[in-house]
This record gives sequence, structure tokens and C-alpha cells, in this order.
Amino acid sequence: MSLDQSAVRKKPLYSSRETLHIWMLILALLLTTALPPAIYSALFIAVVLFYLLPTSGGIDCRMRRMLTPLYLMAATGLFFVFNNALSDIGRDIWHFVKAISCMLLGYFVAQRVGRFSRLLRHFLFISLVLSLIYLVPFLAGTYTIGLDKSGGFAHASLATAIALPLLLIRRNGLVEIRSGYFRAFAILFVALAYAISLSRTALGCAVIMTLSAFGVFDNMKRLLSYALIFGVLVLALAKLLPTVEAGDISFAGKIGNSLTELAFTDDTDASAMLINWRGFEAYRAFVGFINSNPLQQLLGRGLGATVDLGASIQMSDEMSYQFIPVLHNGYLHVLAKYGLVGIVLYLVFLRRVSGQLHGPFKDKGQLMTRRMLIGLSIVLAYTTLVISGPFNKGNVDPLLIMLGVFFGYAANLKMPDVAQLSEHKRQYQRQRKKGI
Repeated sequence: MSLDQSAVRKKPLYSSRETLHIWMLILALLLTTALPPAIYSALFIAVVLFYLLPTSGGIDCRMRRMLTPLYLMAATGLFFVFNNALSDIGRDIWHFVKAISCMLLGYFVAQRVGRFSRLLRHFLFISLVLSLIYLVPFLAGTYTIGLDKSGGFAHASLATAIALPLLLIRRNGLVEIRSGYFRAFAILFVALAYAISLSRTALGCAVIMTLSAFGVFDNMKRLLSYALIFGVLVLALAKLLPTVEAGDISFAGKIGNSLTELAFTDDTDASAMLINWRGFEAYRAFVGFINSNPLQQLLGRGLGATVDLGASIQMSDEMSYQFIPVLHNGYLHVLAKYGLVGIVLYLVFLRRVSGQLHGPFKDKGQLMTRRMLIGLSIVLAYTTLVISGPFNKGNVDPLLIMLGVFFGYAANLKMPDVAQLSEHKRQYQRQRKKGI
């Protein structure tokens, strides 16, 4: 007795292997919130090493090309490595390995998931969960706006900055949300988590990703125009913001002090130094760079190099130090350890992130993928300026995982990147010269 094929359910059948990879991504994002970086990074490294086994496949040439500048940066740091403390060297190596393993983890997951829209639907769900995890103490009334860092997370997982534009743009070409109630609920709580965090870093990431998804960064002239308008508005409205206390300094004060805080300062007054700490440590890093010999200025002072603050700084009753291994300003961090060559290599890395896809695009999904990669490159550039970017202890790791996810999906599209397009253009020009 033959089966009636028309009676077979048309519900899509998902392979158990694909489901396993999706849940691996979900677990990875949860672990970046629940565990210390040292623990979850060890797990990520183990998983990546498994993926790198010959039986599991390798890394696409585009992914290798994107990561090559980071490998070269690490190699540059070996020239003067023997001048530095072993513990500081180990810390810098860990920062590199952790960042690369986060990107490779996301990349391998995306490479092995055939239905990218399904992966993103799960990602949007986990983004809602991560936002609710951050919001639960606030909703329960155990803390108010401007959470003290000693009482919990300073902000929700930065991965939710990627979820917000995918929720806001209904027809984005990457994921379709059938339930309007879920979409509205997710937008409300994801946006609320950013609103109450009073974190300039988190809010900046969410704004950048949303603007990029709407195509603001597609055109460089338009980008510069928007940046100029935004800068003028920030300067004009900084003093009009409501005073909401977030620790000892109001949020309005933080916004108004942002540019001053990033600028170099040599003020050693205790209160002024704490308010403008980023500028003070950046100034000391630049002084160290100027006082280095020409070869060290070119190649840096090596893995494990520290910045001399000039004197022992008493940060609290229990904590004081004179040499710091990690700076808030990631560009000065790179300059101190890997020199001018390191700065150039890091900028090349950021450019390769944004230049992965180039038109013409067949559908909205490909265009949105390009916009998400552009947004992620700008977010990395921004977070590098304010919280060390990939060299941060752990805050940026969820973004690096999702960068790997979108890069892996883009590699699956088999579209030419900027380098390939340039080569095609050169071939075309040679053919024209030959009269072909």
C-alpha cells in the first residue's frame, strides 16, 4: 500500500546537526553574560580547535584574509616581547586568542547552518532573553535607572544592538517575524534595556547599527553630513539633558564631558583625573610613544608592554598602580604595543570587515548583510576608541561572535569582495589595452 504523498506534512524538517549549531550560538551568547571571560573563552577555544580539525573543514579564504592583519599585529608584538613581564605578555596573547576564537566560533556556526533566517530568529529570541536578564532587577524594583556596576551588569549584552535594527525593519530580507506581538514586545524590551543602562557605549552601538541598517552609511558623503549634524546636535543639547544620577556623575554630565574625557590631559588632580581618566591614560601612552626609539615607534614595545602613569595613582583605599597593561583608548593601546605598523594593520582589519560584500545585490538580504557588516566595522572602531574594542576584557565578545556569524553567511553567498572586484577591474583594463 503506497503512501499518499499529498498527505505528507509540508512542515520543514530541520537537521539535528543544524539545530545543534544554532543552540551552540545561543549558548555562547548566554555564556558571555553568565561566566567570566577566562572561563568561556577557554570553552570557545576548545570548540574552535574542534572545528579546525581536518575532518571538520577549514576556513574560507575570505575569513583568513580578514584575520590576517590581526595575525600580523601579534607577530609585530614579538620584536620587543622579551623586555616585558611574562604575566602581561600572557594577558595580551589571551586578548588576541579570545577575540579571534569569538569570531571563528560565529563563523563556523554560520557556515554550517543552511537556513540563516532560522538562525536569526533564534538570535532575536535570545536577544530578548538577554535584555530581560538585564531588566529583571529593574522591573523588580531592586535598582533604579543607572545601575551601579557593583550591583550587576553595566548594560545588556552588546549583541542586542544587532537585534534592534532587525526588529525595527520588518522587511529586511534576512529574517521574517510572523508574530507582530513578539516583534512589538521584543522592540519594547530591547530598547528599554538600552534606555535605562545610561551607557554611552551601549547606546552608541545600538544607534550605529540601526543607522547602518537603514542605509545611512551606504554613501560616504551622506555619512559625513549626518556625522556633522549629529555632532552639532550633541554639542547643542548636552546642557539641556535631564540630570539623571548614575553614580557620582550625572548622565547628562557624562554626555557633556565625553569629548573632554577622550582628549589628552595631564591634570594630576585626583578628582579631575578620575573624571577624565581616559584622557589622562591616553596622554601618558602618547608620552611613552614619543619617548620610545624610532624602531619601537614603528613596531611598538611588544606584547605585554605597559603604560607608565608617571607616579603611583591611588584609585581607592585598596587599589593603586603606576603601570597599566590595557587602555580604554584601544588605538593608543595598539600604538603602545604594536606601533604605527599595528595601527595600520588594525585599520586594514576594520576595512576588510566592511568591504566583505559589494554590489550588485540580488535581493534585500544581501544588501542588509552588507549594511550589518559596515555597521559592525564602525561599532568596532567606536568601541576601540572608548573601551579598547576587541582588546576589552569581555564586553565586546558578543559583537565579535555575531561579526563572525555575518561574515560566515556572507562567505556562503559567494559574492565578490572589494579585493576581487579590484582584480576584475584590472583584468578588464588590461584587456582593453590589448584590444580584446
